[in-house]
Amino acid sequence: MKRAPSFCVALVAVLSLAAPSVRAQSTDGKAGPAAPTMTKPAIQPFSRDLAPELQNAVRPVTLPALDVAVLKAEDSARAATGDKSMRVGAPRDLRVQLTDGRWDRLPGRGWLWRAEVVSPGAYAIRVHFSLMNLPDGARLLYFAPRYVDKIYGPISNRGPLKDGDFWSQPVVGDRMRIEYLVPGDEDQPPTGAPFMIDQLIHEYRSPLGDAGDIIPKEGNCHNDVTCYPAWASLSHAVARIDYVDAGSGYTCTGQLLNDQCGDLTPYFLTANHCINNAGAANSALIYWDYQTSVCNGIPPALNTVPTSSYCTLLSNNANSDYSLLMVEGTLPGGRYWSGWTSGTPTDGTAVAGIHHPTGAYKRISFGNKGASSLANHIRSNWYSGVTEPGSSGSGLFRQDNQQLTGQLHGGPSVCGGTMLYDDYGAFAVTYPQISGYMACGSDDAFYPNTTCGAAAVVGSGDWFGLVVRYANDDWYSVNVPAGQRITVTINFTNAWGDIDMAMYDACGGSLVASSTGTGDSEQIDYENPGGATDFKIHVYLYSDTRNYYDLHVVVAPFPNLQASGFLVSGGAAGSQQLRVQQRPADPDAGREHQ
Repeated sequence: MKRAPSFCVALVAVLSLAAPSVRAQSTDGKAGPAAPTMTKPAIQPFSRDLAPELQNAVRPVTLPALDVAVLKAEDSARAATGDKSMRVGAPRDLRVQLTDGRWDRLPGRGWLWRAEVVSPGAYAIRVHFSLMNLPDGARLLYFAPRYVDKIYGPISNRGPLKDGDFWSQPVVGDRMRIEYLVPGDEDQPPTGAPFMIDQLIHEYRSPLGDAGDIIPKEGNCHNDVTCYPAWASLSHAVARIDYVDAGSGYTCTGQLLNDQCGDLTPYFLTANHCINNAGAANSALIYWDYQTSVCNGIPPALNTVPTSSYCTLLSNNANSDYSLLMVEGTLPGGRYWSGWTSGTPTDGTAVAGIHHPTGAYKRISFGNKGASSLANHIRSNWYSGVTEPGSSGSGLFRQDNQQLTGQLHGGPSVCGGTMLYDDYGAFAVTYPQISGYMACGSDDAFYPNTTCGAAAVVGSGDWFGLVVRYANDDWYSVNVPAGQRITVTINFTNAWGDIDMAMYDACGGSLVASSTGTGDSEQIDYENPGGATDFKIHVYLYSDTRNYYDLHVVVAPFPNLQASGFLVSGGAAGSQQLRVQQRPADPDAGREHQ
């Protein structure tokens, strides 16, 4: 049964789905932007950043050891049916409360709570947070104690999905540390629980490719995708996608799809039998570039590759076994959006599939298109390479133009087998259901305010669910009379794309304020010392290709106006404190910190 969506993205532009009679359409692939050349400060554990002396161990909540023999037998039976999704983690009941952790007072900072959970023998663990409603200013993060260079968070208010309910990302190893910081000067720690940790996923398949993994690795007949340079660009569209469904963890494969505007909207196609409900999509973690750097080289450890977290389910259907997602989490640089065709290739057309067999590093298989015995599907008869569990959802591409023509449903192919074919949901059947999405990515009602000259004129007020896109920055024009103050705040989820903001005194004029933090908000607070001015607000992405934000503008008299204005810039990661600098009247003069 499908669960009710736990998170919805409101699209300002209504996308109309085309009728089944839509004529064949196609588009080619497109490369995305590189990663930012400048990086922002890395997040540190609260215990290290604020109080290094508190990094001592805390008493963990430890679950009994898990017998994976039964899980292994179930997985073997599942694979024998031709199902090419793959379970990687088993659910475990867990209940962690504030009384299970340790409180320490940080003078002048507040109270720090720390707890650890352990599932012995796990290669990685995920935990489920529910009923989260953190007080203002409070923040939570989590990490593997042995990998403190990879911190998840900070999380505030009702969590990344804004509904108080979400799965953590996997942390490597069998131990997770949770740290919760509450500001204030109270003599006693807070009472009551602003969140619950009520379930754990024990990943029993090694995400690191450890030799000790008891689950057999992929077969020995696969082709390393890196050995085929002609497919190098397209390989960076394909990724492993892990998710939670019905309490268990699974892995499949999918790929970014270009739309006909080529605007780098992060559409991600996988299989319906992998992800078919909003909860599973929300829990998704996408592993990019899990592939070798040289032909038949050593693959990277899975926990070292770039990732994107959380997706929104846009459209899915069992007929052609497709699921179209929007990747909400930040995309790393160097992505590629695959092209596609809604036409049906003729039998004998040369095709290729790029996939993650058993969740292992990326491979490529070659075959010829054949007729499928399944309605709304096409078949690939392999002549080099096959697919395995974990390959589900991976694309089938024409070899001549590398356009996607289907996504893997299942089939009997296996290394050393005699039936070397697989069935793919036909994109020709899928396309009429998603043609609205495949036209262009949506924007908000202010669009096209993408240049300073086309800036949207606004005054004091609040606007919600605005969209900023790669190469489609947002501009606003706000009139501020002399002697008045303008405060502009944008709120967003930084983990879904870092947004920055700047303000100018005119198009092509001087920068008078900026905010470039790494938290979930940016703010500019400026006193206008001169005549009435139409200030230009520039909202843009520091990373990623798309994000949503809320805009709050206040223009009001400021009775204690000084002789000069003020420049406000964003603070440290997760911080709501803003660094204020006095702006000299002489633009060539130096700036001094107040």
